[in-house]
Formats: sequence, structure tokens, C-alpha cells
Amino acid sequence: MSQNFHYLSRSGEIAFTLIELLVVVGILSTLSTVVVTVINPAQLIKQSRDATRLSDIETILKALQVYQGSGVSESTMGTSNTIYVSVPAINSNCSDLNLPSLLTGWVYHCSTSADYTKTDGTGWIPVNFLSMSYGSPLDRLPTDPINATSTGLYYTYIHGSIALSTGLESEKYLASSAINDQGYSYARYEAGSDLAKNTYLPNCGGFPVTDIDGNIYSTVQIGRQCWMKENMMTTKYPGGTSIARSPLTTWSTSDSGQYGYPANTTNTAEESLDNIKANKLGFLYQWSAAMNGSTTPGAQGICPSGWHIPTYDEWTILLKEYATDPSTCTAVNGNVCDPAGSHLSLYTLNGDNSSGFSAMFAGHRKNDCYLCGRSSYTIFWTSNQSYTSGVKRGLGATSSSVNQGTDGKVTGFSVRCLKNS
Repeated sequence: MSQNFHYLSRSGEIAFTLIELLVVVGILSTLSTVVVTVINPAQLIKQSRDATRLSDIETILKALQVYQGSGVSESTMGTSNTIYVSVPAINSNCSDLNLPSLLTGWVYHCSTSADYTKTDGTGWIPVNFLSMSYGSPLDRLPTDPINATSTGLYYTYIHGSIALSTGLESEKYLASSAINDQGYSYARYEAGSDLAKNTYLPNCGGFPVTDIDGNIYSTVQIGRQCWMKENMMTTKYPGGTSIARSPLTTWSTSDSGQYGYPANTTNTAEESLDNIKANKLGFLYQWSAAMNGSTTPGAQGICPSGWHIPTYDEWTILLKEYATDPSTCTAVNGNVCDPAGSHLSLYTLNGDNSSGFSAMFAGHRKNDCYLCGRSSYTIFWTSNQSYTSGVKRGLGATSSSVNQGTDGKVTGFSVRCLKNS
């Protein structure tokens, strides 16, 4: 027999039954869970830091514009081909900060920990704001809230017609400010009158690369090439137009510019989006989708700004970097560049992924085999074509070599992007 207890208030009035109290506790518990889910404290902290970054960059930009408008010489705004970094360093060339390598002819410059926020020209921005007749518009030079090269969260300045940038970390600002600032990187907010200069910022192994959907890709330097370490998984072209998605259990019989999910590990169904993200599998694209309608080798395709769909020859350069006998990479058909394949992935039988390329076996999709090859091989599109076919590069789990050939553009293959040189 159930009992219904009542609790009395100090005035002797009945307050709550036990059941009512339990209901109230349950409601409060549910509400607290909803609040934690909806209001993500970690994201709020990141958003707060990002808001500071955006404000700082705009403050710096206005100060530089005022200084520039006061009739000063361009030579007083810094040295050509120099990227000024907000992180203090022992060495003026920032060599103790382990920054990513720059293109030939470009150098870094850092200020010391004693001077880096000063506005007299010795700070991280080499402009003497104190020389202005009406005084400096800045009390101190702003710096990133984290300001560490190991995180990619720091400010940069390129002199003259002004190119500023800062890393961002919150989902909110990456999806808005970083993508919509008309700059070079989808992972950094950029401001100034000559954002094209930011193309000289190193995106390899340093700043992450972000596509128009907000997906973030790490990068790796292999020889003189800068590759994404992960397969593309954008659902939109760089201009914002959606890419058509293939139906779940079919695949188009013609190249209609579609993408689809790879198969699960048993090749019986599509992989879940969570697992695609967790395993860095990316999506599978028909050739025209990968190329965004272009037929030009080296076209940007679905890659972010500053990156492109690699050509057949660029793939060959990658493979030769790790081939025991580079001359084998010139074969027209069949398995080539043995044993270069073993260095591209952890998932070949003898693979060591020593290149850092991190190939994942995503398989392929086609109208006669719409769930095939997961965990057995991966095939990448090149931006070359052969009549009605696209040129591909393939890596299989049973071989340490790399296959090359052509396939119908209707097929869904993986896409890996290469940084413009």
C-alpha cells in the first residue's frame, strides 16, 4: 500500500506531498540539463574571446588607417615581405616560436616580451604611433587573448596597404565572421585594404583550413607541397550553392554533380555522419561536383579559397617524395610508386603514414555498386580528365603501391585539396 506523506511549513500549513516534491525535483533536473545543452559554457568562453579578437582587429585597423592618413611614408609602416606576429619572442625573426615555414622571400618578425605591446615602433606592429602630432590612438598594442603560436591563435600584420588577421575558435564566429570577411582563410578573420597579402600566411601545419560549411581541416607539409590531412566533406560549393546529395540507396547513372556518404564498415548501409566526422572519411563526390563544374586542371573546385583539386602531375610529385624508385611513378597504368602507398596511410598492410597524409579507406560509390570498398581502399579524384572519364589515384589495403587510371565521372570518389603554390 502506497503512502502519501505531507510536509508542514513552519506555519503548520501543508506544503508539498512527497510525489509533488519529486515531480518538482524532476522538472528542475530536466531544465538544468536543457540549459547545459543549449548554453554550452565552453563555446560561450570561446565566443567571448572571439568577440575580443574582432574588436581588437578593428581597433588596430582604425589606428593604422589614421596613421596612414596623416601623410606618413609607407616605409614607416614596416618592411616588405614581412609577417609581423603578436607573440613575443627572444629572436626578432621569431625562430624560437616554431612557426610554420614561409614561402621563399618572406620572413617573420617578432618583438620582445618587454616591448611587444608598445606603440613607439618597437612593439609587434612596427609603427611609431607616438610620432603623430595629436598623440597615439592606442595606449598599448592589443594582443590575442591566448596569443600562442602552438594554438594558431595570434594576430598578424603585413605592412603598407594593411592586411591583418586573427585566428578564431568558436563555432559561431567561424561560421560567420571568418567565412564572410572576403579574406583568404575560412579559419581566420581578416581585415584591411589588401587582403590578398594574407595569401602569404602559412596555412600548412599552422593555421587550420575551414570550408564554407565550417568544417575544419588540418594540413601537412610534404616536400614542397601543402596538403589537407583530411578528405573534403562540404555540402556546398565555395560560393554557397548547395551540392546535390545522392539518394540514400541509389546512385545516379550520369554525372549530375552529386555527393554521397561512404559505406559503413560492412558495406551494408551508409556510414553515419558522426562516424564520418570522427574517422575523417569525408564524402564521396562525382567528378563535376568535385570540380564545381570546371574542366580546367588545377581548378579550385569544392576546395576553400587558396586551395585546389590536385592535378595528376601534382599527385605524382607527392608519390615520388616517398617512392623508393621514383622512376616507377611514370607508368601509365597499373600499380605505381611502390612502396609509396605505405607512407600515405596507417591502413595499408604495411602502412606507416610517415608522410602524415593520413589516407582513410572510404571506398567508392557507383550506380552498380553504391556501397563498396569501405576499409579496403580509397580513390581520389584528380582535376584531369580523359575524354568522358576523370583521372583517379587509388590506394588499396592489400598493396603498398598506388594505382592510377581513369573512371567514369559518375563515380563517387574522395577529394583531397592541395594548397596553391
